[in-house]
Amino acid sequence: MCYSDQKLLLEMSEKPLKPILDYDREHNSDLLATLRSYLYNDGSIKAVADEMYIHKNTIVYRMNKIKELIGNDLSDGQERLAYYLACMIVENNFLQK
Repeated sequence: MCYSDQKLLLEMSEKPLKPILDYDREHNSDLLATLRSYLYNDGSIKAVADEMYIHKNTIVYRMNKIKELIGNDLSDGQERLAYYLACMIVENNFLQK
């Protein structure tokens, strides 16, 4: 992978996810996985709770925290896509390849 590809992936992932990544590091939490699951499951709290084996109230709390951290309510489809792609870049560790 060339430097410009690497730089593009970094910009696409770190900028939108930085507050979540920082929070996860500082609090040993799993907000990134919650966000990815939420986006993958089209915003279904029940589906996220089932997938992660966590009570739905915990997912609601986490999603409120995520939305607060990123300053976005994730209501726009293009914004959701950008965040989903960013999650996939980080989750699949494309930045290390």
